[in-house]
Amino acid sequence: MSTQEIKNKNGLSIPGAIVLAGIIIAGAIALPRMSGVDTRTAMEEAAVRTAAGTGSGNELINSVNSDDFVRGDRDARVKIVEFSDFGCSFCASFHPTLARVVEEYPEDVAWVYRHLPFRNIKAAQASECVGQRLGNDAFWSYTDKLFESFPAITDNLMEQEAVRLGFATTEDFWECQSSQAVVDAVALDSTEARLMGVSGTPYSLIMVEGGRNVPLRGAMEYEQVKQVVELLLSE
Repeated sequence: MSTQEIKNKNGLSIPGAIVLAGIIIAGAIALPRMSGVDTRTAMEEAAVRTAAGTGSGNELINSVNSDDFVRGDRDARVKIVEFSDFGCSFCASFHPTLARVVEEYPEDVAWVYRHLPFRNIKAAQASECVGQRLGNDAFWSYTDKLFESFPAITDNLMEQEAVRLGFATTEDFWECQSSQAVVDAVALDSTEARLMGVSGTPYSLIMVEGGRNVPLRGAMEYEQVKQVVELLLSE
């Protein structure tokens, strides 16, 4: 069978997947959160695996790096990378669960947030904007507020919270929210998730330094997440 005949369930051929990944990540090394020596190659290789039906959500393409939005100790042995969506009710219910995990394991667990906005791309870009402009702590304060307010994440809420955290005007916030750097960063996270084979939110990958990765699909209960964390810490 030729490569042109190899397709995944969505009908995307290997060459088509490579082209798609190449288009979306064009110029990506200049974007926030790009960490690899050659992330473009990593994206293209992931596109090949996805198109061939051999993709796995058990490995990140863009590894956790200094530009990620991280809650907890960046040097923690266990990292939970979550792909989430402000328009997702399960994400809203799972958000305090992960916050509790980090609170219970302050030295051992770090939580990394990445965007996969199936329903609310406006809020994804708003939070990304706040993070890029005001920093990591502001990102998490903003994200907490939006999820606490779900499903009433209105334009007024987004702009007023941004101003409360440090934006001079609402106009400045909306200009930032729609800026190319913000749009590209959200698109990059989403592209990574799709090339990993992630099809729903929340999706979390629990990783331990020097060990294995454990994927969590959906909004798990605190005790379930805790069990995985303690298992990985014991290895």
